[in-house]
Amino acid sequence: MHKPKAMKWFMAVSAAALFTVAFPTLAQQAPDAPPPTGQAAEMPDDATLDTFADAFGKVMNLQQDFASQLEGVESDEEARAMQQQVQEQMVEAVQQSGMSVEEYNNVATQLDQNPKLREKVMGMVDSAH
Repeated sequence: MHKPKAMKWFMAVSAAALFTVAFPTLAQQAPDAPPPTGQAAEMPDDATLDTFADAFGKVMNLQQDFASQLEGVESDEEARAMQQQVQEQMVEAVQQSGMSVEEYNNVATQLDQNPKLREKVMGMVDSAH
């Protein structure tokens, strides 16, 4: 009976983790700061989008691996420990792609607000894999 509860927990966490929750270091840096409106309006250049697409692909692979591993988890405590580990791996993947967590989150926010930009980046991700 723990598996469905752990899976529900994963679904809730993974939806948010993709863009912000996966990066607790950013939340610690500015817990109450709203995103700068000037930066949100600026469209990222193609090089930034390419870097983001690379990082996003790595983050998605980590999420998929986590989902597979979570199926065998019997306790919420074990699921939380795994989730913390995958969050750290996501931060590392983003940074290794050449982007800071803050930059990644800024682009992710823009994708959430701009369907055309999101479609462009998803095309970049699809062509890279």
